Amino acid sequence: DGVLAWGTYVVQQDKQGKFDKNIGTEYALFIEIDCNHYIFLDHISNPVEKIRAVLPKEPAESSATQNVSSPIVLKAGEKIAETTGTQGGIWDFGVFDRRVKLKFPDFVKDIHQRHEQGICPYGFYNGEKRKKYEALFDRNYPTMRRVIEVCM
Repeated sequence: DGVLAWGTYVVQQDKQGKFDKNIGTEYALFIEIDCNHYIFLDHISNPVEKIRAVLPKEPAESSATQNVSSPIVLKAGEKIAETTGTQGGIWDFGVFDRRVKLKFPDFVKDIHQRHEQGICPYGFYNGEKRKKYEALFDRNYPTMRRVIEVCM
């Protein structure tokens, strides 16, 4: 189980990072699991109504995280959203631990604190279940190398 305490409702960005209402809108959700762990879901198309109700009604032209009007308890296995992802069909999922501080090569710039706290989402599963989830990831995605490094 977890608590949705932060999120965003924003205008999507074009390939240059400019907000463009013609592309559409999307949501990002931060779900607190416990004092140390949280889950981040980004590029969500259609959150369920109880989530929509606590996020701003109008999309922002900023990716700054927004507090929800009232935190919501989400139960494990509960459907919280659907997505088609970005125009390119991608969406982000991450598991993070506030006690972790990953190191990045010097050439990597613009590192957000969240990036430093990433942990392997597969580490919560063993055996066949872990293999099943690992197989779902697109290994050709540009940042997949980073996911593999975190999961080693």
